[in-house]
Amino acid sequence: MKYNQPYGISDPDAPYINGNPATGTMGSIPPAMSIEAPQREIVKVISEAGLDPDNADLEQLMKSMKLIDVHNVFKAAVNGGSASQWSAAVPSLAVMPPPVGTTMWFKPNYDSVIAGAVFSVNGSPFANVIHTDQKPVTKGDVIKDAWLLLFFDGINWQIIAGATAVSGALPLLQKNTDWYVNTATGNDTTYDGTSATVASATVGPFKTIGRAAVEILKYNMNNYEQSIRVADGTYNEMVDLQNLNGSGWCNVVGNVDAPQNVTVTHGIPQGCCFIQRDGAYRYRGFRVTAPAGTLDGFAISGGDAIITNCRFGAMGRYHISSQYDASLILMGGSGTDANGFVIEAGANAQAHICSSLSGGMSTPWGYPELWANLTVLGAVNFSAGFAMANGLGILGMRYAAMTGYAAVTGPKYNVTANGIISANGLGEGYFPGNSAGYAGTGGQYV
Repeated sequence: MKYNQPYGISDPDAPYINGNPATGTMGSIPPAMSIEAPQREIVKVISEAGLDPDNADLEQLMKSMKLIDVHNVFKAAVNGGSASQWSAAVPSLAVMPPPVGTTMWFKPNYDSVIAGAVFSVNGSPFANVIHTDQKPVTKGDVIKDAWLLLFFDGINWQIIAGATAVSGALPLLQKNTDWYVNTATGNDTTYDGTSATVASATVGPFKTIGRAAVEILKYNMNNYEQSIRVADGTYNEMVDLQNLNGSGWCNVVGNVDAPQNVTVTHGIPQGCCFIQRDGAYRYRGFRVTAPAGTLDGFAISGGDAIITNCRFGAMGRYHISSQYDASLILMGGSGTDANGFVIEAGANAQAHICSSLSGGMSTPWGYPELWANLTVLGAVNFSAGFAMANGLGILGMRYAAMTGYAAVTGPKYNVTANGIISANGLGEGYFPGNSAGYAGTGGQYV
């Protein structure tokens, strides 16, 4: 009897034993594992697909394949890392490092940050997260609760879909955002402005207010607010504030308890400490001063502005001006803001406040609880007049209280060229000054 005769070789003496009837040869007896191992794999597929293996159901393998096709084409995971280092654990994704073309759904659990993000799945090396236009992820691009579709291109993880920035569009703010400035410890090149203190090689405050003023323009306000928070120190710069993108206010905040600790000054001829060209800005807690030959402390040359709780040294022209259709409110209030405006001894200028070229400046009429106090610390002269309006400018000012009134010299007001000044009916002697006000060429004091 020949059990191992190769198949296809005829042997007339070989009996027919469970073999090939034509040749009389017998096939190999399969080992148990050759049957059990595939069965184990099939059972594992059924189990991993979420089904309970059942001998009575002979279609479970096909059902499992369909479930895998629906649920596991895109793997899914929630961030187990941080805002800048995303990580995922995906048991069904066993091949590491992930092959090119790996695709998965991912929930970041953090809003994206300016430093961008890197991503690791199942402990693989971190790779940069980018948009399909190859730009890195930055602040405002990703919402923490969004599900993102990530695709691994072999180098980077690309965001294919999800709540992200539109290519070519500014990222939308998803919450109120702070930027920090510190002239002593900051750096405009190295740090990202997201922290008041130096937290790492890239995370820390900007050095200048102007650098923060550039950063805020990179985002659509999306009806949220951005705040530039400035640490104590002297800032030798002209801060140029442009029109904001989208709807929302930007707060520019110094030391609200001690404005004298945050000085903005410069030596730029015909320059201003703050110049606002458009947009919506609120200012609190600053001291502004500059030598002769300069212009204004706050020059609101467009848009809407609110100034509260600031202090003034000498200026070449005006402490505060509103022009070119700007709308400016000088406001006080409760708490620290009740300190209002402080004019230092020797803070000489042509005028303290001036509206011109269709600019408007006022106190919150009808809300006396929001009127500002005025404190004059010592002798100061306003050569053209304490209050000015010309060129269709409108100025209406009423203080909650004035201290040091007698220390002011110069005309009480100066209104010309169809400008209008209103003291809310309190008479021509309302504003500080040791000489009468002047009205000419269509100017009106009411």
